[in-house]
Amino acid sequence: MALCLGVPLGFVAVPVIRDTLAASRGSNSPQEALLSFTFTFDSPANDTLTAERYIVRSHRKTMLRQRADYIAAIEATNAKIQAQGQAARLAEASGATYPATIDIHGDHANVSMYWQAQVDFANPKIGGAIGYQTDGKPWTATADHERDGWRLASLTMPPWCGTLNGDGTTTGYLKC
Repeated sequence: MALCLGVPLGFVAVPVIRDTLAASRGSNSPQEALLSFTFTFDSPANDTLTAERYIVRSHRKTMLRQRADYIAAIEATNAKIQAQGQAARLAEASGATYPATIDIHGDHANVSMYWQAQVDFANPKIGGAIGYQTDGKPWTATADHERDGWRLASLTMPPWCGTLNGDGTTTGYLKC
């Protein structure tokens, strides 16, 4: 009887335990840590636990507050523009114009990636949305390699809402 219960239980319990431990690991690279952390902004209510995984434990409270404040700014913008059929979100800016940089020194790294705001307009004539993207702006982070992977120690982001400069650029992604 013990063998009958032990074998099926082993097929279920071992993978569950293994996958649970793997889910709490850091990232394979500093760039992956920043990219994965930023992707959690797409689903703010559900991804706080996921975001924690990419942050050095001693910096979690500060960085999660920073994340929550940034998401609140995005949501406030969307609350204002939804009546006009618009929505804004973060989008990765990539390519030769916006290169990512990584500078690794042992267990410490500096990483920079570009993000832009994507603003979509509902278009009933085509039954979908059209939109535009703002210029890319760098997100810079420091990351530390811990025993189970790379995690962010600090993050500097451009403001979501900025002011208009004399040359037509903005200090943030959008003029809110």
